[in-house]
Amino acid sequence: MNIANKVKNIGIKRNAEDFLIRLKQISVALDRVQSDTCVISETVQIWEDMEKTFKENDQPVSIVKHVKDRYNQAMTDSHF
Repeated sequence: MNIANKVKNIGIKRNAEDFLIRLKQISVALDRVQSDTCVISETVQIWEDMEKTFKENDQPVSIVKHVKDRYNQAMTDSHF
């Protein structure tokens, strides 16, 4: 399949748009967490903001669940 046919495929276009929304939110969260001014307690809010954004952008329940699962893995007593 050549590139022209792939671009015409609306399914591929929608998948790319969905991935862009997901990756942008992850990128924003990473930038915030890795900033020089971020403190450990802020990471809780950053994770919650990311989950909220995924829900508001009507991402599949499975994606929101993955975010929540990662949140539960990443957050420790020190964060709270």
